[in-house]
Amino acid sequence: MKGEVLMILKYFWYFIIGGIVVTFSIFFGSKGQGIWAAFVTQFPSISVLAFYFIYKEGGNLSVIKYAKGFFYTLPPWIVYILFVAFLCDKIGPLWSLFIGVGLYSVITLILIYVFHI
Repeated sequence: MKGEVLMILKYFWYFIIGGIVVTFSIFFGSKGQGIWAAFVTQFPSISVLAFYFIYKEGGNLSVIKYAKGFFYTLPPWIVYILFVAFLCDKIGPLWSLFIGVGLYSVITLILIYVFHI
């Protein structure tokens, strides 16, 4: 029972850390400071934390697999950002996000399937 409570607290802490980064990104973005919002979001804070906590939970091999996963998700992420940036003025932010995230998901799943990741 004590181990389960500690595990829940640990994941709650992970959630709080991620929420802080998202909050700063929203703060800067809502003030029209897109470059700072992007900087906060893309700053390796989330991946650094993820690398560290993945290492603590799963060791070196898990970190290496996580890092290699970035190479497969980076091209679809760029497609996502391009679609949001170019479609936002034309069809609005919600539809551009929907299409961008959809493309990201489809392209990533195709890469996972093709390369048997």
